[in-house]
Formats: sequence, structure tokens, C-alpha cells
Amino acid sequence: ASKLAGSVAALVHGYKTFDPSLKFAGVILNGVASERHGALLETSLKGVARVFGAIPADESVKIPERHLGLLMSHEVDRALLNDFSKLIEENIDMDTLLEATKIEIQSQEPESRIRAVDGVRVGVAMDEAFCFYYPENLELMRDFGAEITTFSPIHDSLPDADAFYIGGGYPEIYAPQLEENAALREALVDEIRHGSPLYAECGGLLYCLEQLESREMLGLFKGSGRLTKRLQAVGYVDAISIRDCLLFQKGARFRGHEFHYSTVSVNTSTAEDFAYKLLKGRGIEDKRDGIWRDNVLASYTHLHALGNREAFLHFLKAAMC
Repeated sequence: ASKLAGSVAALVHGYKTFDPSLKFAGVILNGVASERHGALLETSLKGVARVFGAIPADESVKIPERHLGLLMSHEVDRALLNDFSKLIEENIDMDTLLEATKIEIQSQEPESRIRAVDGVRVGVAMDEAFCFYYPENLELMRDFGAEITTFSPIHDSLPDADAFYIGGGYPEIYAPQLEENAALREALVDEIRHGSPLYAECGGLLYCLEQLESREMLGLFKGSGRLTKRLQAVGYVDAISIRDCLLFQKGARFRGHEFHYSTVSVNTSTAEDFAYKLLKGRGIEDKRDGIWRDNVLASYTHLHALGNREAFLHFLKAAMC
């Protein structure tokens, strides 16, 4: 709200009425320049929306950013987070906010449990390099009956698992450390060669290549990746699976999201293994995405469980073969 005055009412009114199905509880004003500015904003919003509080502008509690957004919580100074918490506590009516945003959820057995895939253990890469996951993806696999175990491709040895899932993150920043953990890389490649399925998204795709920033990676696909200074892709993906693969049957249409500054260069033989044709989005090259070979699928496209339930079930069933 730092640059707003009376126009804040028009902005909030638009958001409030744009989707009639939305339960709109109110607003929190951020970046407020002064008490007078806050009073002006609150006056403008009378009769438009409830105001739960106004957070004053304070550069000392600004969370730093980099190419894919804010720094991760484990990288931010704990004192900064404590200062931010104090700022929230002092300027927002938390009791009223929590009461107004309370929703009732009817407890019921998840539909997915009816089709549970029990006994499958999925190793999920989770550390500084790989940390971009929709929580719902892991929750859905648990609902299907899978056990989720996390591991660090930087610090750990490979856990015992039937399948592996490597999401997005910052592997380009931690490429030297990923290269250094050769024991894990060799163990994972050995598991793949013995039939364990691997699904990799974005940063996971980069890890599957021979090289990233001239550092040795898994080498599951011939090619290399590098970080650029320019945004390469951001937005929704609309795609068709042009082959049977780890997640989809040929002809399946699905949606996802892509957001990256990296580029991937693959050789001709690898390019022949694309599983996705993109109707919307960029993909790896020429609106193609999803390199699929043997039991490994790696793509720039991020999938969300709620729109791709069958894909994750397909993945888990592949681990039982």
C-alpha cells in the first residue's frame, strides 16, 4: 500500500468482487508510510473491506531476493525473522484475523485412500539445492499409501527407496557440492539402472544431465544446463503427452507451471526422447518437454497434485513393477 491512497478502495473492491465464490475476509495493509497514511487508507476502505492491521514500512525487515524469488527461510537470519514476527504482532489484530479466516473442514476418508498403493517408499530430494515442492504432491502420495523419506543430494547417502522424486530449487548455486557427493550420485544412477523410477522437475532436470555449470551431475541424459541472467520462462503450461511415459499415457492432456532462468542443451539422441508437446509454454526446446528414457522422466514443467492425481498414482504404480 506504499503508493496508494483513496484508490486502495477501488483496488480492494475489484479483488473482492472479481470472483463471487471467494470468501473475502478483509485486508492487511503493508508498507504504510506513516500513521496519517494508515488512517487515510483505513478511511478509504470503510464499507469496502475489514482492515486487520497496517504494517509500517521498514527496510530493516526486508527479506532479500534472488533470481527465483525470496531467499529460503533457512538462509534468512533468525533475528530478522524474529523482528518481522514482532512487527506483525504489534500491528495486526491476530485474534480477529484468525477468527475471520476460520473454515470448517468435514473430516472424511480421502478418496485417494480407496486406491491406495501401500508399501511403496519414495525418496524425495530435500535440501538447499532442491526445495521447491507443492506440499500437496507429497500429501497425495501419502494418501495413496506411499511412505515419503527425504534425503539431501549434497550431504547424505542415498536412502533405501522404491522410487525417487527430485523437485526444483537452486542446483546451479550448489553445483560444486552436488558434484562433490559422488557416492550418492553413483548410488542413484545404480538404482535407476536396476529399475527404480525417477521423476525430476526443473532443478531436478538439471541434475539429471551430464553437466550443470561445467560440474558433473548424474549423466542420465546427454546434455548440459547453465544459468542465464535473463528469465527464460514463467507461466502456465498446457501440454499433451505424445508417448506413454512414467506419469501419463499417450494422448493425456495436462497442465502445469514453469519458472526458470536456466537453459538446457541436449544432443540429438536425447531430443528424440521428449514425452510432452506443449500447447502453451516453452519447455526444454521447440515447445517440447519431459525427457523420458527407460524409467526416468525429467521436465521443466512443475505439476500440482490436485490437477494431476492420476499422474502421481501412475508414478507410484511404476515403483511396484
